[in-house]
Amino acid sequence: MSTSNVEQRPDIDSSFVGKMGRIGWHGIRLPFLALLMILEPIARFVLTAIALLGILVSLFLEFSGAAPRFPFWLIFGLSLSCGALVVVLNVVKRHLAR
Repeated sequence: MSTSNVEQRPDIDSSFVGKMGRIGWHGIRLPFLALLMILEPIARFVLTAIALLGILVSLFLEFSGAAPRFPFWLIFGLSLSCGALVVVLNVVKRHLAR
């Protein structure tokens, strides 16, 4: 079967709807990226501090025995989630900067 008979569809970027969609995407992307770039150092500091302090406190309270009913896995998991949010922040920022 030959592929030369396949119809060539027009590129989405060459159509009016494609161009308007791209302009709309830039209209949404650029202000959100600017806001993210301004708030990124603050968010990174807060999330990293929560992750580090949460892990240290949960390990200390688990191994010291000072709080016998301390929810170790809950606090440890929430702290690791804060660390993962820093990675998500970087991925979103990188995606919007393209």
